[in-house]
Amino acid sequence: GATPAFVITPNPGYNVTAITVNGSNVISSATNVNGVYTYTFPAINANQTITATMAIKTYTITASAGANGTISPNGNTTVNHGATQAYAFNPANGYVVDNVTVDGMSFGALTAYTFTNVVANHTINVTFKLAECEVPTFMYTSHIDSTSAELHWSHPTATSFDIQYKTPVGTLTSVSNVSGNSYLLTNLTPNTTYLWQVRAN
Repeated sequence: GATPAFVITPNPGYNVTAITVNGSNVISSATNVNGVYTYTFPAINANQTITATMAIKTYTITASAGANGTISPNGNTTVNHGATQAYAFNPANGYVVDNVTVDGMSFGALTAYTFTNVVANHTINVTFKLAECEVPTFMYTSHIDSTSAELHWSHPTATSFDIQYKTPVGTLTSVSNVSGNSYLLTNLTPNTTYLWQVRAN
């Protein structure tokens, strides 16, 4: 006729997922206070068995990326209590990381981010921006004659360039994907001033 009570306390980082009495799950009949369960038997008139089942806590990290790049892994990732989860940022060609936001806090232009000792849900977002390109320098013109001129410039890294040139009142003529650091303009109009500009690709 006794009514013994059993207190079931999971280890840190674990949840009670089932309380089984004589083969039946009775967790809904137990009292839960902050994850600690108490089960009280009704009046006992025969042998009884009670078993508690625990499972590690899991959390969700929600990852997202802006345009012109990706984050890996993307979307919702389930992470065990105390575990580590790393994220990689992959800008599209011509773009770089602009800002990484973790749980609403800005961390700037990181190349990667790792959550350690995860004990709560988290969010992470990365945005991207166009990579800044150094402007060609030391621009000058040589070998000028009545119908041609050779253009020159310097750049520390780029190997492909776009050129535009025109007379002061004319329309622009474009030359794309020029290799190297010089280009010979031909078929120019004699005794005419030309303006030119170059852009690194």
